Amino acid sequence: YVSNSSVVIVFLTGHVDDEGVAVSDYMKSNNCLVELRAAAAHARPVILLLETDPTHGGVSLETHTAACPADLLPTVLGAPVVPWHRLKDFQICSMLLLIQQLVTAWGAPGADRTIFIPEDRLRSSPLPQLQTKRCYHLYHSASNPCAAAIAADLEAQFVSPNHSGLRTTAEPEHLRHDACAAFLLYLNAETFAPGARADTLVSELEAALEAGTGLLLAHERRDGWRRLTFDEIIVATPE
Repeated sequence: YVSNSSVVIVFLTGHVDDEGVAVSDYMKSNNCLVELRAAAAHARPVILLLETDPTHGGVSLETHTAACPADLLPTVLGAPVVPWHRLKDFQICSMLLLIQQLVTAWGAPGADRTIFIPEDRLRSSPLPQLQTKRCYHLYHSASNPCAAAIAADLEAQFVSPNHSGLRTTAEPEHLRHDACAAFLLYLNAETFAPGARADTLVSELEAALEAGTGLLLAHERRDGWRRLTFDEIIVATPE
């Protein structure tokens, strides 16, 4: 079947053993390796689809590459990687990336054009107006690493003549004056790591909740960015 295929999609999954060590199930499967070697032997393009959900076999890409046989490393390291997300809106993004890689590998006409999926909210036109009676749409804390960068990315999405723009602030007094519609909280292993920075962040969160400010959670899922599962985030969150 591999020799009759124009592209091979490799779905990378694994597990964490009883000792807490991440294991690549794909690289431990003889049948999977036979297919991957066939793809390399027949010079078939390979696309790596990386499971991101730990409850469905998500382990880091490094876990898979570390377990990869030496003769297959050039094939694996040279293949594009598409993170596979399971929440609907994120899964649509995964599908877009996968389709883009497929049409590129096929050499299909128009492969360099933007791909549109009707249910993709980010491509819906026009974008909704950002209406709020408060002075700011979003608060991001200086004590929350990466929150400012995410706020800047969100602001850039609403730069248009048809939109009044996304108003953000990092001034703590705006929380106490009920001026923000939502508190942007970036979640990874550093968010609530013990220390003065986390203490300040917790105080700001308490002020936001007392003011009736909503929370907008940004859960880190990328390798190399100290990601945690959401269950681990909950355990690390101060009561």
